[in-house]
Amino acid sequence: MHLRMQMMVEMLARAIEKAGSTDAVQVARALENMRYVNDFHEATIRADDHQVLQPLYVSVMERQGGEVRFDNEGSGYGFRTVRKLKAAQTTLPTTCRMERP
Repeated sequence: MHLRMQMMVEMLARAIEKAGSTDAVQVARALENMRYVNDFHEATIRADDHQVLQPLYVSVMERQGGEVRFDNEGSGYGFRTVRKLKAAQTTLPTTCRMERP
């Protein structure tokens, strides 16, 4: 959840800088095909419908230890990844016919 919020803010800031404006139309166009890369994964904003395409992680919450290296908020429990799907494995074709201003 936190990574998603960080990615959203960073991409928005980059789009505003790229557009040189906070105008919604200019920022939206600057977001098109933008890539976000960090140590965990890569994400892209699809120009056709502005969907964020990124890997999908399936995880379970378990007591820290073994494969669970980090606990969540000091709870003693953390997430263990069961499966990771690449963005291409979960991306569906779009039927969006966005009307651009």
